[in-house]
Amino acid sequence: MMKVFCTTNRESYEIENSNRQQHCPVCSKDRKKSGLKTLSYDIQKGVGVCHHCNFTFVEWKDVQPLQQRVESREYKRPEKKELKIDLSENFIKWFAGRGISKQTLYEMKVTEQMEFMPQDEKEMNCICFNYFRDNELINVKYRSGNKHFKMVKDAELIPYNLDSVKGETVCIWVEGEMDQLSFFESGIKNVVSVPNGAGKNKQNLTYLDSCIDLLENISVHIIATDQDEPGRSLKDELIRRFSAENCKTVDFKDCKDANEYLIKYGTDELSLTIKSAKYVPLSGVYNVDENIGDIMDLWRNGMPRGLNLNHPQLNKVITWVSSALAIWTGIPSMGKSEMVDEVCEQLNILYGWKTAYYSPENWPIKTHIAKLVSRVSGKMFNTYQLNEVELKTTIDYVKDNFFVIHPEDDNVTIENILIHAKVLIKRNGIKCLVIDPWNKLDHKQASGESETQYISKALDLLTSFAQRNDILIHLVAHPTKIRKDQQTGKEPAPNLYDISGSAHFYNKAFYGLSVHRSDEFTELHVLKVKFRHLGEPRGGMIQFKYNINNGRYVEEFGQWDNNSHLIIEKQSPIEFYEPKEFKSADELNF
Repeated sequence: MMKVFCTTNRESYEIENSNRQQHCPVCSKDRKKSGLKTLSYDIQKGVGVCHHCNFTFVEWKDVQPLQQRVESREYKRPEKKELKIDLSENFIKWFAGRGISKQTLYEMKVTEQMEFMPQDEKEMNCICFNYFRDNELINVKYRSGNKHFKMVKDAELIPYNLDSVKGETVCIWVEGEMDQLSFFESGIKNVVSVPNGAGKNKQNLTYLDSCIDLLENISVHIIATDQDEPGRSLKDELIRRFSAENCKTVDFKDCKDANEYLIKYGTDELSLTIKSAKYVPLSGVYNVDENIGDIMDLWRNGMPRGLNLNHPQLNKVITWVSSALAIWTGIPSMGKSEMVDEVCEQLNILYGWKTAYYSPENWPIKTHIAKLVSRVSGKMFNTYQLNEVELKTTIDYVKDNFFVIHPEDDNVTIENILIHAKVLIKRNGIKCLVIDPWNKLDHKQASGESETQYISKALDLLTSFAQRNDILIHLVAHPTKIRKDQQTGKEPAPNLYDISGSAHFYNKAFYGLSVHRSDEFTELHVLKVKFRHLGEPRGGMIQFKYNINNGRYVEEFGQWDNNSHLIIEKQSPIEFYEPKEFKSADELNF
């Protein structure tokens, strides 16, 4: 027997693992002539159809979402050890200088021990921030005297002090363990720290993916990250994940973070920052006073460019931002989907932007996954070039960064796709949404509504969703039939006005792009960039060569890129040592 999925009613069934005619699992039991074998199934192609009810079937493994098809990752746990409470005098003294008492260290189970630090290639006295979930030790962050860090190799990444928000309705988010300890010192316990700090452009929030269900009871998230550029970037991403209406922010006045505020103003004043936290302004209401810092920054530094890809010539014509709708077109089989994948994969590798696909054009799903694995690994998807270790490592990465939207019912309207996307924004932090193509959506015009009116409303809905959720939406739309050039006999590259239905595909696009294949190159025509600080207002055309080994593109005079895009950090195996006294206060120069 084998498991199949009915694409008509979106249910799974068991059928015979055979090419012979057999009973239909849907209609046979309800027919008078139930003995008739009306189902034809082709095992090689993985498709079948019932000649009575006309229901169609595909192999089950082809329809499972990517994140469910790959086995759950197995994490390592730190070696079980008895947490020593006899902290050294220098250890306690250093924390006291940062406003943290001995009692707080004991209650938060902060320990010390000698640990091998790969950055220094030797054992060093380290602070141990122990990460617990359900009172089980999940991970440890080691901090050496010269401010080097590491965590347990292959252990799960979770927020620090996660157990503190069980049963709570308010959760306070900070950027580091010292900030969490500072609030704890001030009597505020429901504070968690991100485990990996903040980045300027690339925020890695994978730790939220596994604990989002534990935060379902939280109605208010108070964001108290650092008041520098990376901290603001992290704050914006947390707000995006939890939705603005559920978030408040704090003001640390002239201080960078909670610990600096504690040292300068004391515990009582630090606790008041939580009581005076303000809700994030909702969309639709713009307060100049609350955004004066951003406005002054624009005045001083000018309008910022968007994000660059590893394509220097293309970067002169177009740079990328979120809160935008990119509309792509091109003649079928000219490489639209491949070029969209190129942009999404580079935005992910360079800046951590995760992508969700609703893409019937990339069916079956396993084929699309294979293409993504080749893009990330740099190798052709076969046993000769891609070994099993590389395959598993890359699949783990793809599983965490690329997602497939495949509604279990027949409702493939724009609204339903966006409902699924909203869930992935909250649970997985997607930053790009690909809808490929437009004509495979279920377009339901209202009574008396023209096609032009419907398209205008639909594109407004996509733009509004992109802006509210700060994502980049890639919409692929096929053009009408393109007439061949009378002189050359070839089809010219289409533009957005060639898309069937309405000129709104050009008018309402933030970015407009067309992919066309010439004899030798794939041409990317940039037709529209809404703002001149993000690219070339007149647009432009860049020629690319296609790398058949991995599906990547390289500019006309560029070099082939066959290297893995994954940077795998190498760490020595973790061993635990008995705590030792610090030799001097100078040595403990954290």
